[in-house]
Amino acid sequence: MIPGMKKSTLLSWKIGKKALILFMPLFAYFLVMAVILVYVEIDRDRSVVRDEEKHHVENANLVAIIELRTIISDLLVLGSFQELDVFLKNPNPRNRELLGAAFKKFSERKRVYDQVRFLDVSGMEDVRINYKDGNPEIVALSRLQSKALRYYFVDTLKLGKDQIFVSPMDLNIEKGEVERPFKPMIRFGTPIIDEAGRKQGVVLLNYLASNLLDDLDKLHEKDYGDWMLLNQDGYWLKSMRQDKEWGFMFKDRKDVSFSKEFPDAWKRISLETKGQFINDRGLFTFDTINPVGENVLSSSGAGEAYSPSENEVFSRDYYWKIVSYVSSQSLANRTWSRLWRWLLFFVVLILCLVLVSHRLALSQVQRDEADRALRLSEEKHRRLIDGLPEDHFVFSREIDGTLSYISPAAEELLGLKLDEMIGRQWNDVIKLLPGHLELSAESDGLCLENKFPPTLELEYYRPDGSVGIIEIHKHPVCEDGESVAYIEGIARDITERKELEFELRRLATIDPLTGIFNRRRFLEQVSLEQGRSRRYEHGLVFILLDLDYFKRVNDTYGHQAGDEVLKAFASCCQGQLRDTDFMGRVGGEEFGVLLVETSGTEGVEIAERLRREVSELAIEFEGKSISFTVSIGLTTFEKDDLFVKDLFKKADDALYLAKEQGRDRVVRV
Repeated sequence: MIPGMKKSTLLSWKIGKKALILFMPLFAYFLVMAVILVYVEIDRDRSVVRDEEKHHVENANLVAIIELRTIISDLLVLGSFQELDVFLKNPNPRNRELLGAAFKKFSERKRVYDQVRFLDVSGMEDVRINYKDGNPEIVALSRLQSKALRYYFVDTLKLGKDQIFVSPMDLNIEKGEVERPFKPMIRFGTPIIDEAGRKQGVVLLNYLASNLLDDLDKLHEKDYGDWMLLNQDGYWLKSMRQDKEWGFMFKDRKDVSFSKEFPDAWKRISLETKGQFINDRGLFTFDTINPVGENVLSSSGAGEAYSPSENEVFSRDYYWKIVSYVSSQSLANRTWSRLWRWLLFFVVLILCLVLVSHRLALSQVQRDEADRALRLSEEKHRRLIDGLPEDHFVFSREIDGTLSYISPAAEELLGLKLDEMIGRQWNDVIKLLPGHLELSAESDGLCLENKFPPTLELEYYRPDGSVGIIEIHKHPVCEDGESVAYIEGIARDITERKELEFELRRLATIDPLTGIFNRRRFLEQVSLEQGRSRRYEHGLVFILLDLDYFKRVNDTYGHQAGDEVLKAFASCCQGQLRDTDFMGRVGGEEFGVLLVETSGTEGVEIAERLRREVSELAIEFEGKSISFTVSIGLTTFEKDDLFVKDLFKKADDALYLAKEQGRDRVVRV
């Protein structure tokens, strides 16, 4: 003892010295680990942001392409209306009225077109449907206008048969002024040519582009930054600030553009199809949307109401750029938020280390208090066991399998009284199904080796003879610290939970009408099979099927008949496919088929068989026989098909050709 130092003071000094010796190595270790973990987390967070932004941009591209192809398909269908052909041959008031009614019904069903029009070769509107406040209306003959000088009419009339005109996305102009509130618009047009090759006029669709922008907005709701849509000149079509949008439409805002505000970023974005990079302004992720495909033309458009377009624009020159932008300030804020969180954690950890070090220096604990705490704990444990829910029970059994304790809740679950279970073998009390007995035995073996086995989910016979699922968690108990004295655990019946989980999984992946994969589940399977095909180099065939003139079935027989046709079609196709093939519904009357380990030649044979079977199929509905055909687009997986959208696009192009060539056929690209 140091002279002059009290015993209590000396004891405190020794405890402090020991605590410091314990504290310093732990402090150094956790400091190094904290630095490493902070670095790893920040790097991982940046990777997550980059990957998420790429994913959102790619999904937005796919949504836009699908929407645009749907519009073009609508336009071609509209141009083939029988009412239009009748009107052109005999343009009397009655036929004009029938054509207007058909166009109105089309507008009412689609709900995305501001105007549906047919203009004669002079540019005069013969029929126009305006879509206002959710209701389509046929414009009176006296209110129809001449659009002879509008660029979209002039450019469309120049085209040949089945060619499509797509205007730039701009704002609607009424009476020579930009309509307010702004109404983003894309105009789609195609010339109507009779059998003699004479142009009779054009069909025009004014697509409300706000629908596409809203869909893209929903995709980016959880983005880390802001998303933007740019035209080929670098002007904002969609921006994080509305006052920056549509600069090219106004003479006093020609200099308000992304290309001016982010010149370095635009230089790279405009030259590359897709990519991601970080500069001093932040993280940019971008992809290119090409609205104009083969057999589709556009023009530069015009900002003035009656000005002609400056020049024609082909697919390589007409594009949009979808850009996700996370500012450098946002990235820095994310980094600092993690640093502050880790700093707080480290401070708390240091305080804990101080307390732990001091606690470890105190080696003496009063045995009486420990015994008393142990007794209280045992009593509390017993009360907790007796108070468990009815579908839970606790058990304890010897190493030879004899039950030494089981809680009362087991009586109802297992159909036995407590005195009938205590002292009996575990496998005699719980009647496990074959195969599950072996799993239980393996778990027992781990316990006997003083290891903690995983939680088991086993099938067993319930008292009523039905098969249920029981969840069992057990662990070994060692009395001398080494050898296992007995096994204890907790069990509960999870049959209802498993049935609910199964039903939820089924509802999330199955199309409720046809019983086949829904779009989401089918595309997930396509992505999975792409990876397998790339890894093992076996053939993979992707098919898109679209029922020909399905709208006529709905219009003629009603939507209930249409549903029966879809179900019969899906059933017919499944009957021709192998167990290893996959089929899903990807649209209203559009289906996808994935043929695994199949060559292109074999795929064409299977597709032809599907086409023949469908063409021979007849559906009886309310005493009427309904027959139909299917158009099929087919493609094979190649190594450069990196994403699902690549296969989808090729098959969609093939399907488009199948329809263009007369339907009821298979086309492979």
